Amino acid sequence: MQPKVATQIAKVQDLQIQCAQLQAALKQMGGLIPPPRHLQIRVTGKYYPNFIEHGETLLNYLSTSLSHVGKDLTSFGTVLEFGCGCARVLRAMHYRAAPLQKLYGTDIDAEAIEWCRMNYPKVAEFSVNPVEPPMAYADATFDLVYSVSVFTHLPEDMQYSWLKELQRITKPGGYLLLTTHGEKHFQNLPESAREKGFHYQHAGDTEGLPDFYQAAFHTPAYIRSRWSDYFDILGIHERVMDDHQDIVLCRKR
Repeated sequence: MQPKVATQIAKVQDLQIQCAQLQAALKQMGGLIPPPRHLQIRVTGKYYPNFIEHGETLLNYLSTSLSHVGKDLTSFGTVLEFGCGCARVLRAMHYRAAPLQKLYGTDIDAEAIEWCRMNYPKVAEFSVNPVEPPMAYADATFDLVYSVSVFTHLPEDMQYSWLKELQRITKPGGYLLLTTHGEKHFQNLPESAREKGFHYQHAGDTEGLPDFYQAAFHTPAYIRSRWSDYFDILGIHERVMDDHQDIVLCRKR
């Protein structure tokens, strides 16, 4: 082996050891270690330095949407993240939670949920949810449900099934924050998609997730017309999630 190559390998090994030691030290101090690389990629499609910080940013967007109705994230006793993945947003929520607030996270990704249970037991109560409803939660369990980039991936019939299920587990008067691919994206879709207001297409498979997990798009008019069968639509805040997704603010009647 050439000396230069051997030196580079030694540097990589030292960096790996340093990272492992830093994670161990962080955990020892009660901190939350980052999720493993492959779980981060499953959520975001890439591995990048600002993954943890981005969870804080996404939570800020959700908080701003709630402020339009005079609420903040600490206003609710029971909070569910539907589609929490490896808890990028929930870990940020954990640091802001009110003393008696109870956090929950659920996802179809059993591997991510098991990792969260093992590494984030103080963050939330985690559970695997089925591909189709119902979930194990009782009727009217949650004061707030939020979901980041789940309805952006579901076929139309499945979205209705899950809207009905979220309606069931949300308390009367409870709030929901659900993100969508909105009007911005329809310029690149067929004209028939705009006429209907909803479009679902294959966007490539994601390792560890079901085949149906593709790309879905909703116009605000479609949301107001169709989702109002399940909730009061209090506002659609367009392109507020990184100038990429809308936040639909709903309330259970």
